[in-house]
Amino acid sequence: MARQEIILGTPPNGLGGDPPRVASMKINAMTRELYEKNATLGSAAFASLVGSVAGGAIIEQGSNAKGNFTKFADGTMITWGSQLFNVQTLAGQGAGFNETDQPANFVAGSFRSSVSFNFYAGANKGGPILYGSMQYYSNGLGNVYVGINMGISPAAAHPSFIYGPTTSQSHEISYQTIGRWK
Repeated sequence: MARQEIILGTPPNGLGGDPPRVASMKINAMTRELYEKNATLGSAAFASLVGSVAGGAIIEQGSNAKGNFTKFADGTMITWGSQLFNVQTLAGQGAGFNETDQPANFVAGSFRSSVSFNFYAGANKGGPILYGSMQYYSNGLGNVYVGINMGISPAAAHPSFIYGPTTSQSHEISYQTIGRWK
């Protein structure tokens, strides 16, 4: 059906236009045509925004014990998370995070992470935060990140490469990774 012009009349008296019933019939006919065409287009016209990407959704979100993830239909994936460990870490010792240990699987070699370690003098992130140092190395599939407890509180001294005496009672590892899931 071709576009139907609805004539409202000429100002100032509004005479000479379509009666309200005719105008409504034209609007209904054109609207029906739009909906019928969209219905035949299927998922291209009415894509699911959130759900399973494999099922046709544009975005898939999920979480598990390892963290959170968001998958996009174009193959991009973002993961993030934070884990708290109530274990002692002596000054000069560290804790590690393997970049391949993610809440969802990336295509090998397609991703990179931003990782941070925070060491605390008390359990459950209690007490002052301690200076830390970060190192990483490649294990062939991704990177392994190591945070090292420097044993010095920021209130006590400026960070140096000399270890202080403080043992951390807890540490938190936070990460964000971006890459390809397909």
